[in-house]
Amino acid sequence: MKKLIKFLLGLLVFVVIGFFGFLYWAIGPGIAPEKLGDSGIIFYGTTPASKPRTPLLLKIVSYNMGYASGKWNNDGHVLTKPEVENHLEQMSKTLKVLSPDLVFLQEVDFFSRRSFESSQMEYLAKALELPYAAYALTWNKRYVAWPYWPLNRHFGRLVSGQAILSRYPLSDSEILSYAKPKDNPFWYNWFYIDRLVQRVKVTTGGIPFEVYNVHLEAFSAKTRKLQLDKLSKWIPSSATPSKIIGGDFNLIWESKKITGAALNNQKRQLADFTKATGLVMGNPSQKQFTFPSWEPEKRIDFIFYSPDFESLTGGVIDNLAASDHLPVWSILRWAQNQKSLGLAPSPE
Repeated sequence: MKKLIKFLLGLLVFVVIGFFGFLYWAIGPGIAPEKLGDSGIIFYGTTPASKPRTPLLLKIVSYNMGYASGKWNNDGHVLTKPEVENHLEQMSKTLKVLSPDLVFLQEVDFFSRRSFESSQMEYLAKALELPYAAYALTWNKRYVAWPYWPLNRHFGRLVSGQAILSRYPLSDSEILSYAKPKDNPFWYNWFYIDRLVQRVKVTTGGIPFEVYNVHLEAFSAKTRKLQLDKLSKWIPSSATPSKIIGGDFNLIWESKKITGAALNNQKRQLADFTKATGLVMGNPSQKQFTFPSWEPEKRIDFIFYSPDFESLTGGVIDNLAASDHLPVWSILRWAQNQKSLGLAPSPE
């Protein structure tokens, strides 16, 4: 009997040590960041785009691409390699028609097991002929055991984040990092996404402006409000006056189903954000439902810009089901660029 008890205790100790050893290994980095480029900015082209293609206009896209997992994003469905590649091809063909100058991407995979070890940022940058890219990692784990069971559905190595693709040179990459939701269990936060905002300087025609790539908290309203308040202070802290912000705010501006106080509270937060930052929301009065892609019923993806930009047109690309979100786009005219070329401002 004593031998059995000793054996069982020894087995228990072995299992406990093994379990915590696995956890320690799993939360380690899936790749060294240097594999992507340690400056946060990558040049995929051969010659810099030194002059604006169209001096007065910038074509902007913001897209939560959902890791190219289509309508199955985060539901535990295991995609095949041809399915992921097909979604990426759909994205590149659809966006290339618009011929964007700047693309804000959220939920991008870099060498993750679920997307078959490919860099989705590199694929889209090259497919869209945008030679400059800036990245930020929001997940970098050796092993993520979601959705728990069965084992073949685990994410495994998970290296993901956000990316800004640009026709024009990028510099001065900065990150605004957020704390993880305090109401999550500590062990859950070990494997939870790192929410952040990218800030990068773009130079076109010799004049710089700033771009911000945003992806706010999806599940904790309290945490998301804190993140938005922090962003509202970070944007005005920059001395560069001209700014474009794109991203998934996970706040609803309009909805087919949500009404009343639940909707008004979220709209008020977005209105307070524009007031605090001095930004303008692109096409606020148009119906631009972006989520879910297969039956869009709420608008949570946005493009904002400083008042020295003028929105000429914009909308939602509603024929793309390669993610659970739809891309939003805007064509902006930049007053600073007009001045540099000695042109009169456009009439009101």
